[in-house]
Amino acid sequence: MGSRIITTRYCSLGWICLSLWSIFRVSYSFLLRQRHRSLSCDLVEHYRHQFRIHGGRDTMYMNNRGQDDVAGSRIEDCWFPEELLLSSEHGSSDKETIQESLERQSLQFMANLLTDHLRRGSNKPSRESEQNSAYRIAQGRFQDLCCTLDGELLLESLFKSAPSVNDRIVYGAIVSLQSLLVLGTKFGVTATPDQFERSVAHLVDSREHLKRSNIREEWNASNSRKLKYECNRIPGLQLLAQLNRKRSAQGAFDFLVRIGAWQPHENLALLRSGFSLRFTDAEVRAAEEVRLAIG
Repeated sequence: MGSRIITTRYCSLGWICLSLWSIFRVSYSFLLRQRHRSLSCDLVEHYRHQFRIHGGRDTMYMNNRGQDDVAGSRIEDCWFPEELLLSSEHGSSDKETIQESLERQSLQFMANLLTDHLRRGSNKPSRESEQNSAYRIAQGRFQDLCCTLDGELLLESLFKSAPSVNDRIVYGAIVSLQSLLVLGTKFGVTATPDQFERSVAHLVDSREHLKRSNIREEWNASNSRKLKYECNRIPGLQLLAQLNRKRSAQGAFDFLVRIGAWQPHENLALLRSGFSLRFTDAEVRAAEEVRLAIG
């Protein structure tokens, strides 16, 4: 009789423990889902905030697989630089239509150059070339967007055999290619909104933040840092669509490796950091003067 009572008590205790464990698991799963939902809402709100700050665009969050978590879309402004519009076009009621037309022509022009490069094969770039208008404009525009000088020269060389077009189309094509490079640096990056803000805060100071990059300016390392800070991925995504490539950070990275601008193990953290990867002309001249003085 006593053993039966003890057995019954142990069974009751076992059922109680099992019930408590089930309640704990259900509660934990519910709280975990709520936390993930909260983080997702924070990320969406963060990138909506980025949309309002950076050129009136919604942006895109890339997870560690390079897939699109929050789709970007055209809402207000076009990405084609306003400083390239003619004075008569600024006040025109068809201003946005004009910009969209220039965007399409720029994307088509850049896609044709990239396709021709892939068709010809990735030959090592050289400094000797015909000095056409497009190539002169492109020189120096990809500074600190590749880890190697050969990568920068290859991107510049895409414009060596470019057909004669309006300079505005060339500038627009360069904007789309720069955006593709910035997009590619985000491959493999996951971050909360606060972490994202901190990761780009060092790229510009308070004065630079008020002044956006001007595509007509003489390009330097400061302009490249602003590009990485502004992080307008829309032109790059549209260029990938024009090329029928995967529209994601991974798609951008894979394509840049495919054309030979980046290496398979490109140091993306270094590119994202905003640190200058080249010596300035003044530094090179000073080093040469020291070398001559010593030697």
